[in-house]
Amino acid sequence: MSINEDLQLDFGYPRPQLRRSDWASLNGYWQFAEDPEDQGLKESWFSCASVFNREVLIPFPPGSELSEIIDFSDCDVVWYRRNLKHQDLPPKADGTEWCLNFEAVDFFADVWVNGNHLCKHVGGGTSFSVKLPEDDEYEVVVRAEDCRLDQSQPRGKQDWLEQPHDIWYRRSTGIWRDVWVESVPCHAIEQIWWKFDLDRAIVTAEFAFSKWIPQGRIRINLRLRGQELAAVETDIKGMSATVIVEIPQVRSRTEWNNLLWFPSSPNLIDAEVDLKVGSQEDKVLSYLGLRAVDIKNGYLRINRKPVYVRGILDQGYWRESFFTAPSCDAQIRDLQLVRDMGFNTIRIHQRTPDRRYLAMADYLGIMVWAEFPAAFEYSRRAINWTLSQWNSILDRDASSPSIVVWVPFNESWGVDAISTNPSQRHFVNSIVELTRAKDPTRLVVANDGWEQLDTDIVSTHDYATTANELEIAYLEPGNVCQTIHGIGPQGRPILLNSSTELGNRPMMVTEFGGISLREDEESSWGYEVVSNTKDFEERISSLFRALYNSSVLTGWCYTQLTDTLQETNGLLKEDRTPKIPISQIKRFVLGDSFQNQIRPRRFNQPAGSEE
Repeated sequence: MSINEDLQLDFGYPRPQLRRSDWASLNGYWQFAEDPEDQGLKESWFSCASVFNREVLIPFPPGSELSEIIDFSDCDVVWYRRNLKHQDLPPKADGTEWCLNFEAVDFFADVWVNGNHLCKHVGGGTSFSVKLPEDDEYEVVVRAEDCRLDQSQPRGKQDWLEQPHDIWYRRSTGIWRDVWVESVPCHAIEQIWWKFDLDRAIVTAEFAFSKWIPQGRIRINLRLRGQELAAVETDIKGMSATVIVEIPQVRSRTEWNNLLWFPSSPNLIDAEVDLKVGSQEDKVLSYLGLRAVDIKNGYLRINRKPVYVRGILDQGYWRESFFTAPSCDAQIRDLQLVRDMGFNTIRIHQRTPDRRYLAMADYLGIMVWAEFPAAFEYSRRAINWTLSQWNSILDRDASSPSIVVWVPFNESWGVDAISTNPSQRHFVNSIVELTRAKDPTRLVVANDGWEQLDTDIVSTHDYATTANELEIAYLEPGNVCQTIHGIGPQGRPILLNSSTELGNRPMMVTEFGGISLREDEESSWGYEVVSNTKDFEERISSLFRALYNSSVLTGWCYTQLTDTLQETNGLLKEDRTPKIPISQIKRFVLGDSFQNQIRPRRFNQPAGSEE
């Protein structure tokens, strides 16, 4: 695996693609109070320090072991408080201000500073910021409300019952990702969106600024492995700017392996951006990957190269910290295990990712299918919240080269009547069109698994427990035609428009497996349960062989990476211990039979290589 060892990437920084030098983490102990009767607003808890009689360890959600609030009553409203002095904050020069950042608070968040209400944010998986006023010290108070029974909230795999059941897990109420502060100039870069055009050999940098710039100048310097790749400087004016950077080396295909981002060679380019407005200057570090995503002849392609998708489903859950990773190292370890087992793709299931998780995937060369947490009812509120938060994620994560597919819906969750309700169809289609309008550089799987309308990849979820069942469904084109136009493997039609053909689109089984290993008397849940490691390996390897035997499929996604509470169908245990040796898993993931032959619509991949 080729990695840019000179990349200036700090996995500790919560926003890896827009980094400033002066910042500080505010993770740690905050004062905490439960508000089961929702009295806090009436009683002005935002200016009443005496009610905060406990401490919680941020960023872990209350009720989790790592939060140190084990006896959490699971109430819907919680409060946080922390006093900040200047020594707790990063250095701040003249003309700059402190910006307080919250990576995720579930679901409604109100922020007061020194008794003044500064912000209300809606959305459990999106990030937001608050500018601190000029003062000698700060009392920061956060109220979070997460209605457990409100199924119009996009919640993904967070359970609405008091105890986890079936395939749902403990919910994350309140602050559940990093809180941090940075020093920001008055005229600052708020966002950078990097886009790459392979045919024209150009990078487009689109900027959003914190306020109107009457006259300024911006410089971009791109470096690859410490050597200057390109530089441009131009005048700017307004609230936004678009800058074109030519990369002439890309015009020579012989340079692609050294320049472009592939799963096998995840070249990442350092970007130094310098914004000058009068005497003020905003210097930020970023990075980007040069890559193009499209489909042709039934394959997903990266930089015109067909790639067989070897994916695995990642729930992103830890017993001790719920949907919050115990540490950055824990996230890195998960992704390294994904690569070690031979997978080249990870499907981030029913949650928004930590931005550092995406940076790690960028760095390691792992393709990402980015999902969104579903609501579980169809209503005006659910539509509004899903639309606004999905739009926010499209902006926040648009520059990550590892994301190759957007997945706004899964298995008709939140749109259960899509097969008969025109309104739900219009809603799903509107999200797909919004996604393509904002990001034409990636593919969109509209409703992963079944009941699909306009989708770039035709996908099925098939939890067949024998190889024979999978071969009946996918072995030859005729089998696949019956599968996608008849009754699907989970009893749902795959394509809602019966006249739609597969055509040029890839066909993939994006959930399969789910085999549970029961090694003791404790209850284990999976789509099939086996009693020993020998049967576990034989059963799973036979399913992989059956999919590789298909003359049509060009990818799959195994369920799942780790055991998750009661759902014990991972290749790894909850503590990330492999259930069978990594080398054995890699053997059937890479597919011995697949390596040794070239068949129509396939390409040969040398044994042991990474795409």
